[in-house]
Amino acid sequence: MSPGAVILLYHRISEVRPDPQWLAVAPSRFREQLAVLREIASPISMSQLADGLAAGKLPPRAVAVTFDDGYRDNLEAAKPALENFGVPATVFVASGYTAGGREFWWDEVERAFLEPGELPPRVEFDLGDKTAAFELGEARRYTAQEAARHAGWNVTAANYPTRRHEIYGQVCELLRGETIERRERALQGLRAAAGLAEAAPRETHGILDAEGVGRLARGGLVEVGAHTVNHPRLATLPPSDQEYEIEAGKRALERILGLPVAGLAYPFGDRADYDHHCIAAAARSGYRWACANVAGVAWVRSGRYELPRILVRDWDGPAFRQFLEEWL
Repeated sequence: MSPGAVILLYHRISEVRPDPQWLAVAPSRFREQLAVLREIASPISMSQLADGLAAGKLPPRAVAVTFDDGYRDNLEAAKPALENFGVPATVFVASGYTAGGREFWWDEVERAFLEPGELPPRVEFDLGDKTAAFELGEARRYTAQEAARHAGWNVTAANYPTRRHEIYGQVCELLRGETIERRERALQGLRAAAGLAEAAPRETHGILDAEGVGRLARGGLVEVGAHTVNHPRLATLPPSDQEYEIEAGKRALERILGLPVAGLAYPFGDRADYDHHCIAAAARSGYRWACANVAGVAWVRSGRYELPRILVRDWDGPAFRQFLEEWL
């Protein structure tokens, strides 16, 4: 049988709460996972994986570690742990957020609805050709006690515990499919409604700036890949805008690093989130490979611009071992 490899997908190494998208793995659990990875697998870099797939030669039980988005904790918490265990990784950075001064849009939505505070009884924002409106009713007030009680909720749960959580889910789903301009227009309205128009980004939700991206890549163990400029759902954009997001994200990171950027990860990354135009744009832009967010093992026959990845959650060592053994 041709050799295969498992590509793991992380986002954050943090104990942040709430974590409604379930993106964070606690630092202690990440260290447990790396210990398991070292014990039962062969950790390799994404460049080694791509070259190995092309040559049909990979070490047995090959595993590559990747991170999406470019949170600052990838530098402050993930990199030291990776160095301690000698595990290489690739961090895919959305270049448009490296200028600082804001949070990722899904974190802004969480801040507006899932932090304690008071909102207007009706929250609405302009999308250009229409207005989105949400009635809060008694949920306009959200106490610290309520926030603490529901801090462990995430979107994999079967039900929404409060009206605020329901609206949070609806707004995230709405904005995920919007163009960048319409999304930003909506966020401006949401910030105004929540009284966050002048609020500084939270330390707990920091994003890598240009200096941090450079520090992340220093030493060679961590490779930086591209994650577009603005983290849009690429399939909703016209081909020309897809091309811009894919190529400009690469060029911006190359200017920061002074190094070529070999890999791309499509934002969100499900099969409905990118299309054949994206794949063609990735090839034209000079990427050697690209990752999706579709569970599976990468084989020699896998398309090099649609490499599958497996999402890792906040599991302890034994649970992670069981999960990884099933894929290996």
